[in-house]
Amino acid sequence: MPDTNTATSLRVLIAADTFPVIDIRRFRAEAMPAAAKHSIVAHLGDRPERRALPGSYPTSLIEPHPPRLSIVIPAWNEEDYIAECLDAIASQSELPEEVIVIDNNSTDRTREIAAAYPFVTLLKETTPGIVPTRNRGLDAATGDVLCRIDADSILDPDWVAIVRDHFARTGTSGIHGVTGSGDAIVEGHPRLGHLLGKATLEFGYYPVSELLTGGQVMVGCNMAITRTAWNAIRDDAYPDHTKVHEDLDLSVLIQRAGGSIQHLPRMRIQTRRVQLEPPAKIWWRFRIWPNAVTRHWAPLRGTRPEQTPPSYPGA
Repeated sequence: MPDTNTATSLRVLIAADTFPVIDIRRFRAEAMPAAAKHSIVAHLGDRPERRALPGSYPTSLIEPHPPRLSIVIPAWNEEDYIAECLDAIASQSELPEEVIVIDNNSTDRTREIAAAYPFVTLLKETTPGIVPTRNRGLDAATGDVLCRIDADSILDPDWVAIVRDHFARTGTSGIHGVTGSGDAIVEGHPRLGHLLGKATLEFGYYPVSELLTGGQVMVGCNMAITRTAWNAIRDDAYPDHTKVHEDLDLSVLIQRAGGSIQHLPRMRIQTRRVQLEPPAKIWWRFRIWPNAVTRHWAPLRGTRPEQTPPSYPGA
């Protein structure tokens, strides 16, 4: 542990809100009591290649073992949305330890925009599809809690604090996930956007999926799971989102592994990507909805149901 003077100095800096940004590579070379240096490196991890968000370490130093949060963002041609998503992360009341954007062969400025944010770790996944892109990010993440949002998810200012507080109380050693609520952004009509989000999630997707699966499920644009959960279910995750809804699939796998999922109403997001889908795509969504459950009736792990509806073109 740091000596008394060093620990006191750290507390003073934190209380004054003047704690400096820690560059692990530089701070290793500076003169510092060996015990203090060992304590901080052991806590933050010896990962100089990871770019840390400014302000993310004071909370970690105050609490003995706060859960480390990684936010994973799959992205494909998201130039219209991703800047607002990353701005919302940078404005959090408590910042995550890691933000990973995984580019899935974008042909627009998605990579360029994401790379402009110094706290972003930018990865590339060449296999098309949300599932391999999501898996690339979750596999690379180093946090105790792996948060998954969409590139158009705009986190409420306390989103990270709410997720971190939940897992600080429940622990991260179990197979556990959380999901939240959200609003659609309808310019000039915030109440309509709130009602639209509530109708879609809390009166639609969540209760219908719970009837289907027998438990709470997660939504891919607003969820977080423990690393323990990901390690337990990863190999069983279905590889094709056009046949099985990927977020529903993870939810069922957590339930089957004996884990739990909790809905946190204060874990809120907003999204600008509001569109009226054609009837054919809505019907496709309903047709594949049960597959996250029925695929487990097959005798071999990971095999799809014998009668799987065709994928919707462009899904």
